[in-house]
Formats: sequence, C-alpha cells, structure tokens
Amino acid sequence: MTTDDPHKPKQERSLRTRAALLDAAVEELLARGYGALSTASVARRAGVSRGAQQHHFASKDELLIEAVSELAARRMTELREGIAADAPVAERIARTLDLALEQYAGPLYAATLELALAARSSDALRAAIADGERTVGPQIQAMGRELLGGTALDDATIDARWTTAVSTARGYASLILLGHPADRVRAQWRASRDDVVGLLLRR
Repeated sequence: MTTDDPHKPKQERSLRTRAALLDAAVEELLARGYGALSTASVARRAGVSRGAQQHHFASKDELLIEAVSELAARRMTELREGIAADAPVAERIARTLDLALEQYAGPLYAATLELALAARSSDALRAAIADGERTVGPQIQAMGRELLGGTALDDATIDARWTTAVSTARGYASLILLGHPADRVRAQWRASRDDVVGLLLRR
C-alpha cells in the first residue's frame, strides 16, 4: 500500500511557477531587451505574485542566469525538431544548415546575444552564458557527426568541416540580425549553400 506524499501538490505548483517565470523571462527578454526587463515585468507576464517570483529568483541576474539554460535547451530542441530523418544525406545537411541559419537569425539567438552584451558587467551572467554555449556547442558538433557518420570521413574531418559550415550559416544570419534585407541575405545563402554541402561531403 502506498501513501500519497502530502507535499507533492505544493512541489508541483512550485515547479510550475518556476517554469512560468523562466518562460516569462525569455519572452520579456525577446520583447523588451535586457535593459528594460525587470523582475516585476517578468512576474506580471508569468501571472505570479512578486513574492512568488522573489522566492524562486532573488534578483534579475539570478533569473536570467537560469533563463540562459532555458534558451540553450530551446535552441537545440528547435534545431532537432526540424530535421527530416528519412531524407538523403545531402538534403538532410542542407535542411539542417537552413534551420541553423534561421535559428541564428531568430529571436532565441538574438536574446542570447542580448544577454552576452549585458554580461560585460556581470561575471555570473557571463559565466552562465559560457556554460550555455559549452552545452550547445558539443550538441551541434554531435549533430554533424550524426549527419555525416555514414560518409567514411573521420571524426576530426567531420568536426572541422561541420564547424566551418555552421559558422558560415551563422555569418549570413548575423547580416540579418544587423538589419540587412533578409530576403537578399537568404538568397545569397541559398546560392552558396550547395557549395558548403559539397565541401562537407567531399572525400
């Protein structure tokens, strides 16, 4: 016979509140930027009291340090969910790089850059961002090995070529973030993408 844990409903509410605050922090960061974000605005967006917010996160930076991990996880989920598993390898690579471009040009990465700039005045936030990137980086590298694992290339070659390919996509995405016409940048990317895929698959 099992006995229900009387603390479980409270623990579940606490976890839901924490998750709502992290979601709201990411949304506020995307909508307002680091400078205009406040713990009060995050609490309002999350629909929780200031007391509940302060119970989970005592300061703005403490909240955003946790949000960095949330951003990193969302970026990887977004990238992995868009990959077609049953397509030919060249098509899978092209699709993945297209998704990488859109992700680096999109709001989640823009929010990460926003935090990176803000971190110049916060050692703790800077360390959290570095940890987040150290988490994402190996997963992106693993994705390259997964895509190119059947090509008979050694791991070192795959890693070097995949890093170049992803960096190229990120470079084009940066132009969009800097305000260059997005349609023109995407057209330029598509014109060079097949060359990038060819480099990845070259024996």
